[in-house]
Amino acid sequence: MKTKLFAVALVAVSLASATQARAQVIYSTTGPSGIVAWSSVPVGAVCRITKGNTLKAITGTEAITFAASSFGRISGACYVGSIMRVDPSSVNAFGLTFSGTNASQCTVSGQMEQAEPFTGVLPTLIGAFSTSGVSFSSFPETANAALSAFLNFDAHTYFVNFTLVRPSGATCNPSVSLAFLEEIIL
Repeated sequence: MKTKLFAVALVAVSLASATQARAQVIYSTTGPSGIVAWSSVPVGAVCRITKGNTLKAITGTEAITFAASSFGRISGACYVGSIMRVDPSSVNAFGLTFSGTNASQCTVSGQMEQAEPFTGVLPTLIGAFSTSGVSFSSFPETANAALSAFLNFDAHTYFVNFTLVRPSGATCNPSVSLAFLEEIIL
């Protein structure tokens, strides 16, 4: 009996590990898929452009995009100081709302990093996605990406990073209008 119980437990742990290890991104045209625990527009007080500041333009909805004749890479980071409405350990996804991408030229990518302040240890990537190679039929789109770690604001700080890429000569123009953390109830 103990052997059967152990075998069942081993299979359950293996399946849970395989599910967690697989990169899961849900794309949606209706915005975040769960209960939003934190959000910011990319030009808000908690977000900073870290690369490509001279290339950017800000739309009327406070989205970050490329100026009409600019090409290259724009990167930004949004500091997550605290969350609201849900327990931090319930937050299981992050995301960006974006538009203007296509599968072969303009892309948007997002990363969620966990850092240990004042230790000198490099941040750990706990979630990521990219629109590279993905075609979208309507805009705006929202990427909801799974996190690989529980949030602990007592021991770590968190950042949502985004990167927009627009190659020279491209007719597309990617933009990011919202960064968020959420609890998706499965």
